[in-house]
Amino acid sequence: MSSVGSCVQTYFLSITFLPQGCGLNLCQLLHGVKHTFDNFAGSTKILHKFKVIGEPRVIAVLDVSDVNVFENLGDSFCGLGPLDIKCFPMMHYELFAENLGVADELVKLPVPELKKDNLYWLDFDVEYPGKSKDELIEMWKKEAEFALRPRANKEVIVAPVLYKCIAQRKVHAFVNQPSLKELDKVGFEVPIMIDNGDNIQIRTKSLQMLEDYIDAHPLL
Repeated sequence: MSSVGSCVQTYFLSITFLPQGCGLNLCQLLHGVKHTFDNFAGSTKILHKFKVIGEPRVIAVLDVSDVNVFENLGDSFCGLGPLDIKCFPMMHYELFAENLGVADELVKLPVPELKKDNLYWLDFDVEYPGKSKDELIEMWKKEAEFALRPRANKEVIVAPVLYKCIAQRKVHAFVNQPSLKELDKVGFEVPIMIDNGDNIQIRTKSLQMLEDYIDAHPLL
């Protein structure tokens, strides 16, 4: 489990470059994004940096100990050009699972390391009309146990890295899955979809590591 102190806040950051009449030099802009991240790496822990495949968009997950430094990071991104920044607080999924009463033997397993190939982002919106609070908690707990259990088996290839949005019924999952057939099964085989599938929306995006995009697209 990630070691996150009580003074550290976790944030999801989305940066989308907006089209202009003269077009976008996306390669140059993304080099600027990486350079900006690098400049703040000593004061902000950047857990993940991804380029959304096929979109002028970068997403990142950060552990922030100084909100003012984080604000300066946002200001620096705004200096790159016209863009849309979205930011919201999250919690490491292991802390959420702990709140649900999931056993320590699952909660304290090491967080898997994401690899660069076959990388996907799944964004879950969970509603629960007609269910009581206790039913909701039990549903979340069942899903958390299912999501964390693959980490106990070192031979399992697919073990997602997960984050829960603060005070929202939204979960972000990052996973390496070489089989699109198996990835598609998330829509109907995971417990929360079996129990509550009519009330859940999943959005899926393909990702690559920002560094891999930069390496493949050097500035001329």
